Amino acid sequence: MLMKLNRIEKTSRAAPRTGACLALLLTLGAWQVPAAAGEADDAGRASLARMPKGELPGIPEVAHERMRYLNGRWKVRTEFLDPNGKVIQTTNYLSEAHWLIQDRVVLLTHDAPEQGVLSKAMVFWSTDDKKFELVDVNQKGELWFLSGDLDEEVFTSAPKKMPNGRDIILKFTHFNIQPETFEVYMEYSYDDGATWTRGQHQHASRIR
Repeated sequence: MLMKLNRIEKTSRAAPRTGACLALLLTLGAWQVPAAAGEADDAGRASLARMPKGELPGIPEVAHERMRYLNGRWKVRTEFLDPNGKVIQTTNYLSEAHWLIQDRVVLLTHDAPEQGVLSKAMVFWSTDDKKFELVDVNQKGELWFLSGDLDEEVFTSAPKKMPNGRDIILKFTHFNIQPETFEVYMEYSYDDGATWTRGQHQHASRIR
């Protein structure tokens, strides 16, 4: 599945922290190549009429199914792990998702008061890059950009410089995906993905 992230911290004992998963906060949708009057609407209607049932222009059906799956309200339990994989802290938060643009963009709200994190995230299928894109922003204006391929349930972040001056990459691997539950491993790397350390184990349950 496509899920979770937010605030990152690093302590001597704990792995970087994140507060949820999936997203994008870019408003470029109003920009497009202009078309002659009437041509765009006519072409769009004709294209939609030819699409097989269940498919959307430019979006693989499996990608659309994954975004549909996200819609709803989720309760998430996050286990923070030390570098040896031992659970050192457990927190709970809520994540709610709905269509921001019907069948195109999912908006997620992550509310994790125990971590002091509130964030908004968007996830969508990029018809340009042929992959999932996710952007997450929290109440401090901190941004994370992630992407994932269609053939795996993994989201990987772009490198981000931490306060200590080191670049970090996050990876979220979704597994054990059931109709009402799923799990996520969050891993982090300080060497451009050469080695990974597991920092979180997340358990999500659908509330509605």
